[in-house]
Amino acid sequence: MNFDSLNWGRCGDNIFKLAQEWTLASYRKQALAQLAEKIIPKDTSVANFARIAMQKWQRPVEQKDAIEFDILCATLNPDNYRDYTDPDTGDKELRFFYPEQLAAEINKLQQLRLIDDYFFHMARRAFSEAALPREQRDARRIWL
Repeated sequence: MNFDSLNWGRCGDNIFKLAQEWTLASYRKQALAQLAEKIIPKDTSVANFARIAMQKWQRPVEQKDAIEFDILCATLNPDNYRDYTDPDTGDKELRFFYPEQLAAEINKLQQLRLIDDYFFHMARRAFSEAALPREQRDARRIWL
C-alpha cells in the first residue's frame, strides 16, 4: 500500500498520523477474497451487500479474466461455504468449496495451460535446435 507522506504532511501532524495509521492498517493488506472467507459465511448483512453489489458487476469477456471473476463471485457467495470435518483430526471448520461448474472450468483452463506450456517448450526447443549447426543438431537428437 502506498502512503503519500508529502501530501499528508502538509495537513499537519495529527492528520498525517491518522492517514498513516489508516493506510498502513493490517486489514488493508489483505485481498478482498481473503477477507470474504472470514466474513461472508458468518455475517448475513455483509453477504447480502456483496450479493447486491455483484449483480452490478460485469463479467469479463476473456476466458482467464472471466474465470477469475467467477472465482471472486463464488468466494463472496455464502452458499459455497460448508462444514468440513478433517479426517485426520476430526476438527470441524467452515470451508469454501467451488461450485461444480466453476471447478470444471478451472480444471479445463489448467489443463489447457499445461498443454500450452508443453507446446511452448517444444517450439522453443525446435527453434534452438534449428539455430545449431547440423552436427550439433544430430548429436542433440541422440542425447535428448
